[in-house]
Amino acid sequence: MNPVIEEKKWVTWCEAHQINIAAAEFALETCYYGVNFRSRPGTLLLQKNQIVHYSYAPGDTSWAIFEKSIEVTMPISQIAKVQKKELSFFNKLVQDFPESYFQVEMKGGAVHHLILQRNGVHFVQALSSLGITVVQ
Repeated sequence: MNPVIEEKKWVTWCEAHQINIAAAEFALETCYYGVNFRSRPGTLLLQKNQIVHYSYAPGDTSWAIFEKSIEVTMPISQIAKVQKKELSFFNKLVQDFPESYFQVEMKGGAVHHLILQRNGVHFVQALSSLGITVVQ
């Protein structure tokens, strides 16, 4: 999987959107929210109290064609379970062969799909440091 935004542009983008990546437990510039063709490329932050996915708009990266920028927040206190999953070959192909795929289940029943370009091990370690065990 290739980065959907250059490192320097990502830092500038985060500053423009008042996203403090330095204070995050984990930050990644390329994470897809959702599976299949409707997944949204964006940045992923794990903060002490929440997981946040900020999706990019077409003006940010060409990978975000036909999408508007949205923010999805998953409060840590509402997470019921995080599972590391495997994508089908088709979904791996659609997502440009990402490193990791996680399914976040919330206490209210909502399910969030996070597809990380890289650093899945660091994401698991950061979740663990906050008391969240990832089911393998």
